[in-house]
Amino acid sequence: MKLVPSLLIPAFALGAFFIAPNAAHAQIGSGEKVKVRDKKKDKDKDQGNEKEGEGLKVGDAAPDFNLRDGNNNNVRLSNLKGKVVVLDFWATWCGPCRAFMPKVEAIHNDYKAKGVEVFGLNTWEKDDVKAGKDGKKLKAADKAKDFMQTNKYTYGLLLNADDTASKYKVGGIPALFVIGPDGKLLFAEVGSNANTEKNLRAAIEKGLAQASGADTKKPDEKKPENRKPEAKKPEEKKPAPAGTTKPAAPATPATPAQPANNPGKN
Repeated sequence: MKLVPSLLIPAFALGAFFIAPNAAHAQIGSGEKVKVRDKKKDKDKDQGNEKEGEGLKVGDAAPDFNLRDGNNNNVRLSNLKGKVVVLDFWATWCGPCRAFMPKVEAIHNDYKAKGVEVFGLNTWEKDDVKAGKDGKKLKAADKAKDFMQTNKYTYGLLLNADDTASKYKVGGIPALFVIGPDGKLLFAEVGSNANTEKNLRAAIEKGLAQASGADTKKPDEKKPENRKPEAKKPEEKKPAPAGTTKPAAPATPATPAQPANNPGKN
């Protein structure tokens, strides 16, 4: 396939990442993939059938998943509620994914004692078509496990995460998410740049604060002001208006004394 440079999407333009392999792709020298123009998507976009900006955002509920880890154990997100969880969608063929993985390992080592769960979700991995230089022809899951072991990465590995990537509306990798103890996203980003690790750590710290209750904000309660009660002034006796003075009661006339009966006089 002949590549037209103007049709390629440079990784540096959007940060370091690779687009989902659901459109036409071409192999480039390093064996990694880069997206070329998809005529059907262009047509849908021109007709308004393709919506952009539909990826999950901070504050959205993180979709549940149930995946097998590198030791063949089930890991279900809903069982981790109450913890801070970090997800890194990646693939062995993705250069930017490989470049960011040492930082994911550092985050795992720094926060594992605080109960933070870190997982690399292997996605869009393909079985080997032909044997590599070591003569091995590996299945997709074995490629992911071999890569983690070879590079001595110790954080969790979850396999066959293509469906989970669809749930999280991942359009490119690496895709990084931080899930808070309440199951909502605190961080969501496709690709990596100079600030990605710092922002990841800030989101983890926020999640830990939520888990400890330190981030709980209570509405400001208005406390009653400590005011001294005002002293009551004595009531002033107002003079009665003119013409309304109550007249004094008339004096009761004295009862005249009765003459005494004199039996000596007729």
